[in-house]
Amino acid sequence: MPSASAGSTKGEPERGPGLGRSGGAGSDPPAADSDAAAADVRGVPNPSSELLDMILSVIPDAAVVVDADGQIVAANANAETLFGYEAGTMVGRALEVLVPERFRTRHRSNRSEYAAAPATRAMGTGLELSGRRSDGSEFPIDVSLSPVAGADRLLVVGAVRDISERMAAAADQARLAAIVQSSADGIITIGDDGLVLTWNAGAAKMFGYEDDAILGRHISVLVPEEESSWLEEQMARAMDGKPNAASDTRWLTASGDLLDVAFSVSRVQAPDEHGIGFSLFARDITERKAMESALLWRERWLESTAEVRLALLSGAGLTECLGLAAEHLRAALGPCQVVLALDPSANWEDLGVAHPADGPVVPVDGEQLRSMVRGRELAVYPDVRQAPLPAALAEVLDDHGGHVVVAPLRAPDASSGALVLSVLGGDPQPDARALVQGLADQLGLAVRLAQARARETHSLLADDRARIARDLHDHVIQSLFATGMRLQSALPMVADEQTAEAINSSIDELDATIARIRTAIFSLQSTRQQQASGLRAELLQLAASTTGQLGFEPELRFAGPVESLPGHLRPHLLAVAREALSNAARHAAATRVVVELRAEERSAVLTVSDNGVGLGTTTRRSGLDNLRSRARDLGGDMGLRSPDTGGTELRWSVPLARPGEHRSTA
Repeated sequence: MPSASAGSTKGEPERGPGLGRSGGAGSDPPAADSDAAAADVRGVPNPSSELLDMILSVIPDAAVVVDADGQIVAANANAETLFGYEAGTMVGRALEVLVPERFRTRHRSNRSEYAAAPATRAMGTGLELSGRRSDGSEFPIDVSLSPVAGADRLLVVGAVRDISERMAAAADQARLAAIVQSSADGIITIGDDGLVLTWNAGAAKMFGYEDDAILGRHISVLVPEEESSWLEEQMARAMDGKPNAASDTRWLTASGDLLDVAFSVSRVQAPDEHGIGFSLFARDITERKAMESALLWRERWLESTAEVRLALLSGAGLTECLGLAAEHLRAALGPCQVVLALDPSANWEDLGVAHPADGPVVPVDGEQLRSMVRGRELAVYPDVRQAPLPAALAEVLDDHGGHVVVAPLRAPDASSGALVLSVLGGDPQPDARALVQGLADQLGLAVRLAQARARETHSLLADDRARIARDLHDHVIQSLFATGMRLQSALPMVADEQTAEAINSSIDELDATIARIRTAIFSLQSTRQQQASGLRAELLQLAASTTGQLGFEPELRFAGPVESLPGHLRPHLLAVAREALSNAARHAAATRVVVELRAEERSAVLTVSDNGVGLGTTTRRSGLDNLRSRARDLGGDMGLRSPDTGGTELRWSVPLARPGEHRSTA
């Protein structure tokens, strides 16, 4: 009831003026000195009922008049309504009937103290007071007290106000404040001038500012310049009463970093419905953005690897797949240089790649490749010039700069290699690295598939070549040999000398043709490995390399077991053939050159003949002198002549045994 006996904000009943610091019907009489304390209101006639009615009528709140004994001597209609009493039934009751029972004892004590020193007390003094209705229900109240001037005894007017709604509003406001302060999201209020008025703990944690470092400052300290116009647009929409959906943006933290946030703007309205500022709601969406980024990169990974894989299945070659992978990498990472590093031992022809020089496929030694990729894991180097790159790669990537990413080709059975990028956009994040490695794996499959296709093609070609070689040997050579035998057996029956000479010439031509066919059979029957080694193969390669100089391919013939010739003769035979073919290309003006190597019982004979202009009168013989010196050093000789049929014939013959070494003929 209208007294401090309802308790203070600290939970302890407060001493204070009630409707006369409480005594009640059974209270003790006022202290003896109360008359002296109230001398200023005594000595005048007791106020009339009309005066009390007038006093009560001018008070807009519920009001009661109480004497020093705590008896209610008057009450207005508002008081009767507030406390639930019928008209006229409150007068004569003890004031404590309006006080909750648990506070009555303390209320009487407080009322007695007030009677000793009565004074005016206004409402809103911060006391937590409670009233009791006639039905026993309680409600929060605020009370003002004032002694009645001119009375011959102490009378106190108590004005009582029900503050239930105010308390509920305060509780709602406190709950709202608690929600705002405890929210993990940032809630910021700014004035129309853009200055920060309030912000909660969530905003402080999100942006890293202490309260005194942000309050009173302009909101632009949080908003990057490129986002300021957009924020102004949202504020304008809020002023027009238009709704603003949460939008994703990036704001600045105290450290200067950009933070991904979703924020919305709403107008703050005063009770008179005039706008007094804006409320900004910001939520940290870093995790959501990271998940969205991961999903985006995952989609890119699936799309790019699927497209490269589809190209592989459609028959695309390694170079085409590499170009496709480079397109996807540039779309995802921005400007970058993309090359494929492969071990030089890889067969470029099998991979469908011309022997590389400066990209997009670069030969790199296997040991260097292993040091670059650090095993089988992707490696990133912060700068091209700091990366342990082989010279061939450094020359290709140096002009581009940026970070270097090296992803190994991890396909099993594929040639050793790596996908190498120089990225200008900075260090690729883990999702971007996964994309690079995924495409590297697809290129590893492309290498493996190209090798498998090449093996299949070689197998088919080998079968065809073997079949052709068998046909040549079993049918063509046998037929030519039989024809030569018949001509040779018919020769004694020919009396005409010119006819006999023509038959002999035909027999020689058949022998030459058989030799050429046998050379062709060797080429057809040889495997790639066999073609890459051996004296026959080296002479064939030498002949092929001089085709451009001669303008035609020289003809090679082999007789006898040339592969069994001693190893010490091989470099000399190759040097002689090379010098002879070079001389023919430079001086002979020939249209045909024949290189014949014969492995005889005790010697090896190399003959190079052409149908050119002959020996001529040139005086420069250093090359021929070198060949003759080689022959003498080996115990052989060299002959050079111009046959009657024209052209030039060089014959270089050496024994099979080394000088001073006896070679058994057994």
